[in-house]
Amino acid sequence: MKRHQNLTFKEHVALGRQLYAMRQVIFGRAMRKVCRTRGTSSKPNKVVDRLCSVLDKLRCEMDNQLCRDYPDKFDVHVYYPGQQELSGRAR
Repeated sequence: MKRHQNLTFKEHVALGRQLYAMRQVIFGRAMRKVCRTRGTSSKPNKVVDRLCSVLDKLRCEMDNQLCRDYPDKFDVHVYYPGQQELSGRAR
C-alpha cells in the first residue's frame, strides 16, 4: 500500500498563507459585494458563507495535521496568521 507523504513545514507555512489570503478575498471582498447587490439573505450570499465555512474546515484540518507532523515546531499562526504575521514576521 502506498504511504502518504507529509508536507514539509515550509509547505505548511506557504499553504497556510494561501488559504488565509483566499478566505480574506472570499469573505471580505466577495461577500461585501454580494451583500450590497443581492442582500444578506440571498442565495448567492449563502453560497459565499458556505464556501468560507468549508475553507475554515480545511484550515482546521491542516492545522491539526501540522500539529501531528511537527509537534516540536507547531505554531497556530501557520494556518491562522493575524495581520501582523502576514506583514511583519518572516518564517
